[in-house]
Amino acid sequence: MDDDEQQIRAVIDAYVTGFNRGDKRLLLEALHARFVSSGFFNGELQWDGAEEFADFCAESAPDPEGPVPDWQLDALIFQARRQLQLFATNGVHGPFAIL
Repeated sequence: MDDDEQQIRAVIDAYVTGFNRGDKRLLLEALHARFVSSGFFNGELQWDGAEEFADFCAESAPDPEGPVPDWQLDALIFQARRQLQLFATNGVHGPFAIL
């Protein structure tokens, strides 16, 4: 495994662990400064930056000491110079993508 892949895996691991345990510090390490989480939540449009998303995860985590699901990197696609797409799977939520 080359250095780039190790770094990518470290970011994914920080994201998965931070998300599942509500660890704001790990999430903020993993998320880009211009990260946006958008979608409908409880029937209303939600549009959060990294800080708000990390706060939401920290408040919503079921067990900050709980297990972190296993994940695997299924595909890594680079397009142009600005976009990186990661496709991974874990045992709890199934496939997910980070675009």
